[in-house]
Amino acid sequence: MTTQMDGLTRKEIHKDGLVGVLCTPPGGPAPGVVLLGGSEGGLHADDAALLASHGFAVLALAYFGASGVPRDLVRVPLEYFGTALRFMAEQDSVRGNRCAVMGGSFGGMTALLVGATFPGQVSAVVSIAGGGVVLQGIDTDGDFWHMIDTEVPPYTWRGEPLPFIANPSTAEMRRQAAAGEPVALRPAFERGMEDTARLQAATIAVERIQSPVLLISGGDDQQIPAEALNDIAMNRLADGRHLRFPEAGHGICVPPAHPMTETDEQGPGVRLALGGTPEATVTAQHEVWRAAVAFLSD
Repeated sequence: MTTQMDGLTRKEIHKDGLVGVLCTPPGGPAPGVVLLGGSEGGLHADDAALLASHGFAVLALAYFGASGVPRDLVRVPLEYFGTALRFMAEQDSVRGNRCAVMGGSFGGMTALLVGATFPGQVSAVVSIAGGGVVLQGIDTDGDFWHMIDTEVPPYTWRGEPLPFIANPSTAEMRRQAAAGEPVALRPAFERGMEDTARLQAATIAVERIQSPVLLISGGDDQQIPAEALNDIAMNRLADGRHLRFPEAGHGICVPPAHPMTETDEQGPGVRLALGGTPEATVTAQHEVWRAAVAFLSD
């Protein structure tokens, strides 16, 4: 189905196994962007429309957690993202035969992984609160602690699971949950990073990326240690830039669409701590959005 709203054309995509919404601005062909959501899954069509309003042809791509794609982030074939890149290269609304990949949180990590796997098809990478290490997948066949402590690979490549680091729960996380406090997931990832052998095996070969890369981190991110994970990528990149917002939290992942009054959000059975202050995070959201649009426009 194709619709028009606010001067943009929105087209639902169900082709070659892809599930998404392609948002295009009026006028001639525009630079292409594949937009990836994070660990919440689903389809981020409104975010794609906002980005398209700045002059981009944007594919909001669902890769799990939506009808037509896997329910869970478990063993999703990386080839799926290659199909999306080829689809964009074939669209009359997209300028050129390469497009950018942009994502936040798990989508930010995935954007780096896609850039490293399909370097000749990617024109730029924007990774917001992501990082250069493959993280554990998400299996929802159980409660919150099952999701945290069940080690499953998020992706496969040519049928083989990619190495990943675990994010085992900690005693403090369980205390926070029992007390009704927002749970900070960051210590689970930091604990997983202590396994240096697994960390090395799960590190993304971002040096294969043949395009500019923009990394963005909140220094007080309590969901993941984004700054440390992005530093791992930065140390291997030939053409990378790392923007840091010391007092911002994980909320920098979303566009600056709404005021922020809290630094936690409802998760699966618990509240999750995002980190940062509302003021610092909202300010960072605006700066992140401006930086990403400018970077993609270059």
